[in-house]
Amino acid sequence: MDALVSTDWLERELGASDLRVVDATKFLADEGRDARAEYEAGHIPGAVFMDLTVLADANSAIDNMAPPAEKFASRMQSLGLGDGSRIVIYDDSPLKSAARAWWLLKLFGAHDVALLDGGLAKWKAEGRALEMGKQTLRHRHFTVWRDAKAVRTKEQVQANLDSGAEQIVDARPAARFTGEERDPRPGVAPGHIPGSRSLPHSQLFNADGTWKRGDELKAAKVTHRYSRGVSPAARTSRSDRECSKTLPPCRSRSVAAQARRVPVSDGPTRGSSTTACAASAARGFETECRRCETAVVCGRLGCGPRSRRGQFGRGKRPRHPGCG
Repeated sequence: MDALVSTDWLERELGASDLRVVDATKFLADEGRDARAEYEAGHIPGAVFMDLTVLADANSAIDNMAPPAEKFASRMQSLGLGDGSRIVIYDDSPLKSAARAWWLLKLFGAHDVALLDGGLAKWKAEGRALEMGKQTLRHRHFTVWRDAKAVRTKEQVQANLDSGAEQIVDARPAARFTGEERDPRPGVAPGHIPGSRSLPHSQLFNADGTWKRGDELKAAKVTHRYSRGVSPAARTSRSDRECSKTLPPCRSRSVAAQARRVPVSDGPTRGSSTTACAASAARGFETECRRCETAVVCGRLGCGPRSRRGQFGRGKRPRHPGCG
């Protein structure tokens, strides 16, 4: 099964003994919509409802942290998802929350998992069948293991501020990235993680909600770490790293047909530590590596004005070690 399946394919496969369809719709609290109620009012035949609001670590003070493996396995078993299942996930949310469910399933060892291209909106637009009420499937055994390499902790993200070994991509709306728009959740600082780049997840979709592919996907605009018009305070503030919005998966060897190899930050990264490199970025002295064109704001290459002049020669940009 491909990582992205069409509505035609799913309609043909409905009723297969090994196929499980999952509605993973989730809304933000301020949207005023009830995902479970909407599921019961009409869903793809045979679909079960995965409540992403409870698939988190209840013992963590930080919201949206991935749940313990045992809790995840128990929830999947109760939904009838188990070893040998082909799982197709969809949503009907502007958050594209099915991507979060896809990531969690891959994180905890599920093998055959796909997203429905276009989600429930496309299914409805094509006049395909719906059913109402709740769907209950018999429990199945779910063998769970957690791929630790697929997640980055707060400490690892902070260490990366110094090393610059990995590029952080922020898939929230651009206004959240720049700090022009505050997060609706209380206590979440505006702005973004220093050194990250903005790729709003909305740029990955066509107007009908299907995923972009090929050249259209490659053309999705990745912006620099910050907008020149944003205040220094916003540029250096801690960013809320929403796992549910971290570069969602897609198909055709594009973004996340390789997502299993793209690590994700687990939960929001908060705190007050700011490196010298981040401080120089706030003063506007960031630049780019002249070879790989990723951001250079690293003490090893010279923070502050030295990143702009003198040290690297007149009119020249610095480069990362190893970039040739």
